[in-house]
Amino acid sequence: MIRAVAPFVILPLVALGLVLDVGASRAAPAERLAVALSCPADVAGPDCSRATALDVLAQPASEGECPKVAQLLATHLDLPAGGYHKLACERRKG
Repeated sequence: MIRAVAPFVILPLVALGLVLDVGASRAAPAERLAVALSCPADVAGPDCSRATALDVLAQPASEGECPKVAQLLATHLDLPAGGYHKLACERRKG
């Protein structure tokens, strides 16, 4: 199972520099949330949200890495015919 997942999950994260060293000190919490939405064609861009999207992926990310992480997440979403992806970097609550 690990060998099947590695090329699709671990390697892209390594390529983006998102994997932390095992011996590294505890990292500061990510201040952003990278979000990728799969939006249907009949929903206008501004109206596409978590409530109207067909699929949603979100992951904590640093401010500088957030756009790259959102793009990576979008590659794992199905895209309906005529649909589009919407990417966002949200400020984390709390």
